[in-house]
Amino acid sequence: MTAGDEYFHKCSFEKSSKFFKQEKVMVLMNKWKKSFMWLAGFNALIIVLVIILFIWLAAMPHSTLPSQEQKLTTTEPIFTVSSHKQQLAQMINEEIGKHPTGNLTFHVEMTDTLNLVGNLKILGLEIPFELIFSPHVHNGDILLTEKSAKIGVFSLPESQVLKFIKAGGSLPDWVNIEPSDKQINVQLSQYKIKGSYILKAKKMDLAKDQLSFNLYHVSENAKKQQGAF
Repeated sequence: MTAGDEYFHKCSFEKSSKFFKQEKVMVLMNKWKKSFMWLAGFNALIIVLVIILFIWLAAMPHSTLPSQEQKLTTTEPIFTVSSHKQQLAQMINEEIGKHPTGNLTFHVEMTDTLNLVGNLKILGLEIPFELIFSPHVHNGDILLTEKSAKIGVFSLPESQVLKFIKAGGSLPDWVNIEPSDKQINVQLSQYKIKGSYILKAKKMDLAKDQLSFNLYHVSENAKKQQGAF
């Protein structure tokens, strides 16, 4: 092999190595980008759902908030709002349609479970996803227990998905991610409505189509007893 041939092979090897390194970097960047977009999108789903819940309550005909003069002297709610899952799902989906969701298109389906179904756009591709939760009420909070998570044809470990969500760190303080229990704890009572009201879930039985929430007015004295509601 001549000196010229050796130089040619050396240059070719260096170019090939550089090419493969660039390819590896691009693959890693794409994986990171997909994970980031998925995480950001999922956080947006949870926040949008909670916000829509409050919008729905405010839109109910009999849910006019009482005046500030009214003081809570007992642990009884000011009023209870009841609904059906079809009505709530329709309301949620109508509100979702009014808000831009970036690379996400999704809707809510309520059967015996709460299902988030949609597509995630990544690098020009539409990737379907489905997240299935079983909602329960615990001390006025809503526990969303993850039953399954699927992206495309792949099923993902429930706890691993929740770990990614928790790592994002962009959820409100009153939304707790609990990967070990495979659930999301939406602490409604920690969120103040107009600064003086709190909402507590009363019942969420999707199988029986029974959904209800209580609204409380928190006076200065009652705030100290909030944990007793």
